[in-house]
Amino acid sequence: MLGLGTLALLRHPDQLAMVREEPAQIEPTAEELLRRLSIASPAPLRRFPGLALADPDGQADFRAFSLVYGLNSLRVTW
Repeated sequence: MLGLGTLALLRHPDQLAMVREEPAQIEPTAEELLRRLSIASPAPLRRFPGLALADPDGQADFRAFSLVYGLNSLRVTW
């Protein structure tokens, strides 16, 4: 999330300048970045209404020995 947020601000220098010049904008900017860049977005669920786990009883394949917590893969069906 930190990397994606930094990338987003670097790609939009006007927004980065606003945050640097107006510290009061840091919190709303962080909230907006979380909303837009979050992997917990409801957008895939709207786009694929039948989305489901391919193996509901299976174990999730989480990354081992990684600095970034997450899944290696997520088997789904729609």
